[in-house]
Amino acid sequence: MLRGRVTSVPELVVPVCIIGPGDESIEVDAIVDTGFTDDVALPSALIRRLGLPLRASMPVSLADGSLVNLGVYTARMRWSDEMRGVLVFSLDSDPLIGLSALGAKHLAADIVEGGVVTIDDLG
Repeated sequence: MLRGRVTSVPELVVPVCIIGPGDESIEVDAIVDTGFTDDVALPSALIRRLGLPLRASMPVSLADGSLVNLGVYTARMRWSDEMRGVLVFSLDSDPLIGLSALGAKHLAADIVEGGVVTIDDLG
């Protein structure tokens, strides 16, 4: 089970550990973005720090309807006791975790400031 918190905005925030090809890792508080259908988005400074390899560049439609070209990188993510490969999009915003990274999980949150966010395996 992964536990996070609800911020005053309110946003659902969970700790995420991203690991680069040289085994350097960073733990970030990522906003759970249910409108983001991919894995993870990180600021370019963190992507450079981890030395993530560029996989592609692709057009992506943002929430405001604008179309931007984003770099797509590969990394590993430690999720509870599980390690898995993820695609990381370069987006200079707060770190985001999308629905693809959540996979077959149960997401629950108490939507009040300081509320608990839990992400757990189904079944």
